[in-house]
Amino acid sequence: MAGKKSGTGIPNVIWKGNRLHYKRRWPTDVRRLHPEMKEFWEEALGTSDLKVALSKASELNLRFDAQAERLRGPSPVEQAKQRLRQRSFNERDRFKYGVESVLGPELKVPAELLDGGAFLLSNPSDYRIRPNEARSIERVVERFGMLAKDLAIPVPEGAKANRVQEFEAWKAKCIADAKQLVELLRAVEIEPESLGVELPEKLTEKKKSFTLLQVAEKWGAANAAPQQHIDQYKYACKLFTDLYGAKDVDSITALQISEFREKLVDMPNSTRKEIRSADMATAIERGRELNLPKISPTTVNKHMSAVKTIIKWGWEHGYVENNVGERIRVKRLRVKQARRDFKKDELQALISKVSEVLSPNSDDFWIPIVALLHGARREEVCQLEKADVQNVDGIWCMNIRVLSDSDDEDAEEKSLKTANSRRLMPIHDCALRMGFVAYAHSSKSSRVFHSLSQDSRGDFGGAYGKRFARLLREKVKITDKKVVFHSLRHSFITACRNADMPETMEHTLSGHSGSSVVHDGYGSKQEVPNRKRWLDKVDFAVPALSELVELMEKTRKSSAA
Repeated sequence: MAGKKSGTGIPNVIWKGNRLHYKRRWPTDVRRLHPEMKEFWEEALGTSDLKVALSKASELNLRFDAQAERLRGPSPVEQAKQRLRQRSFNERDRFKYGVESVLGPELKVPAELLDGGAFLLSNPSDYRIRPNEARSIERVVERFGMLAKDLAIPVPEGAKANRVQEFEAWKAKCIADAKQLVELLRAVEIEPESLGVELPEKLTEKKKSFTLLQVAEKWGAANAAPQQHIDQYKYACKLFTDLYGAKDVDSITALQISEFREKLVDMPNSTRKEIRSADMATAIERGRELNLPKISPTTVNKHMSAVKTIIKWGWEHGYVENNVGERIRVKRLRVKQARRDFKKDELQALISKVSEVLSPNSDDFWIPIVALLHGARREEVCQLEKADVQNVDGIWCMNIRVLSDSDDEDAEEKSLKTANSRRLMPIHDCALRMGFVAYAHSSKSSRVFHSLSQDSRGDFGGAYGKRFARLLREKVKITDKKVVFHSLRHSFITACRNADMPETMEHTLSGHSGSSVVHDGYGSKQEVPNRKRWLDKVDFAVPALSELVELMEKTRKSSAA
């Protein structure tokens, strides 16, 4: 059993399990002013790397200090009103103090904006704009109220997926600025209509309500995650809505989220259309009638995490007043509960059956071999392109990468499980001897495994995964449900440890979530020989694999002679 981790050495950063969290106590004076607040501000840093945690903690310290200052005093609008009550300003200074009080003293207001503001204050009921004042008024509207004209700002055409979220965050900031503009204008005693434009209801109404599904739609539009993840999150929110109705997300309680978890355990594990399209109560009832198995604890946790994530995202982006799911914990499952590695006799049986029933000229033959020898995830193998199999200073490698690293801008979108999966992987000596490089480059398409195509979820390995499962259960006769395709990856990791491989190297080769490979890209060329040296030490001690390698090497050499 692993011992308890010691302190991090970074102020306000703590360990929680194997992950790092930011935790800082609110000052006593702030908590006296706001007794409803929690004692600590805590936030997951999403990493186990201390260097990354230090950088993130520095940013959070700045946010914490700024928030503490805001909580110590009246709201910006109240400050503006107080200043305006205490002093008598001419129109120009009155507008300047109003702007600086609401949007911050660091904002240096240009003279033309002050002139425009002075005009608005001196002509609160005059909607006519004279020619010599038109430019100043235009700038006022542009800087502080551009969304007063049109809130429906589209995502720019051709925007890359990783920029969409940044764009949505910017748009949300603009909406917040526009709302502050309305409050500012009212604080300095002019009506917003003095801008000469009609304000949309979104800015003038006190509050607009959103349902959980509506927030999920907005999250999906702003998120660059694979489509299958977005659909899974929306499906979880659909189940929650089935249970409690399409209610205002602010009316959702922590008790309802807990009850949702209790109901989820009764959901049937089925891809039948009648189950997937039915409401939650009907699906549960139909599952009982058909005696269908229940969804796994892992799936229950996925649905719970999805609902919590949507509510948290809505809270962070102003669609939700309270993050009610914050204190509800999702039960963590040990990986070994879900799947295990192959035993030696099972791996022997699998390799023997693969070589017996599948042709070396077929994709289905190579996919499990490549996955086993390199510890790669199914989708990492299935989405490989011919260009990914490359020679780096005399060493053949597989470049497991995201689309932005490819020179082919027309390549179909790739998706990886984690950011850490972006790595340069030497090809195992066994795969080289079997002729994998020649097979990859002989593909009829730009992909190594040309027979695979994307399914409705965007996966290249979806259909193959079902074929492998049938091979495993029906041909190899392995019925233990903990043994799946991913078990090949577990077997690789076990073989790495048996080779006395350093943990950092094991993580680097496997793209493990504890690896620093995420910080150094997919590895420099100087690291490749060392990776190759350690990879070739990985031995599965399975006679069927050794025999297959020798046979294919002999056949390949005979054909070349």
